[in-house]
Amino acid sequence: MAIAALISLSLLAPVTACDWYRKVSSPACADGCFESTVGHCPFSIIKRMAGLDDGKCADVNYTVPHGTTSQKAGPCGTLVFNEYTQPSVVETATTPTGSYCGSVPFILDNRIVINSATSADLDINIKIAHKEVKCTAEAIAVSGSTVSFPHTGTTGDCMGDALRSQGKDASKYYLDVNDDGTLAFHSDGYPTLKMKPCSSATVEEEVVQTEPCCQGACKTAGQAKYYSIARSLFGARHCGECCMDPKDYPLYHLFERNLTRATSSTPCAGFDFAKYDSTVTHGFGPIKMTLDLYDPSSA
Repeated sequence: MAIAALISLSLLAPVTACDWYRKVSSPACADGCFESTVGHCPFSIIKRMAGLDDGKCADVNYTVPHGTTSQKAGPCGTLVFNEYTQPSVVETATTPTGSYCGSVPFILDNRIVINSATSADLDINIKIAHKEVKCTAEAIAVSGSTVSFPHTGTTGDCMGDALRSQGKDASKYYLDVNDDGTLAFHSDGYPTLKMKPCSSATVEEEVVQTEPCCQGACKTAGQAKYYSIARSLFGARHCGECCMDPKDYPLYHLFERNLTRATSSTPCAGFDFAKYDSTVTHGFGPIKMTLDLYDPSSA
């Protein structure tokens, strides 16, 4: 009887369940099984912002294992995904050649020149941290649709030494070759960066944030004005204004404790921050926000 009772209790005990979600970004697919909340964050918000679909990668013919990838989500925790490619992608991938450029305004500016299947010149300029990695003839290795840097774990390697001096894990840096001729640059602590042939990337990237995004009343239906007054990474005080859907406020408030809903369309000016400075995007991966920064009027 005691054993039967224990069995009955075990069958009635709550079981932590997870659901499978995937993200296809040709030529790869990533999937993972997640519970209804991740840390303090409802997964439904993360799913919507990341553009995740229900189901596994195998459901859409991505069946060749391609390792794992982790996406930090601040106080929400870290999401771990399995990566897969399609069999045809592995069979037909070719070595990219030439110069590739990509940037995130005010944060990151990359240029990679692939000289051959075994060598590349790198210029990784991490603007937000005032760090730059410049290496000539860095060793690369091409396997399927992945370009890796096989010597970064060795002391004396240009790229490996530079990244370790910044506290970065050099093994997390690699490139994926996309079907459209672009590259996906993976790193440690920064969002995956899409890199295009430099001749086509320069103009497009330079005009991404050349004008304010959020001056005056919000133009998109359903959005409201929010503001935050804080110090930048380098100590300067700014007031930031953004337009966002109020239902996303709980998630973004976890990242920015000073984030407040405005009662006017020009909240920063109301606090004597009326001098426009720049327009930047804060956050990484699916959780990011574009905002206008203002300096004190007397600056």
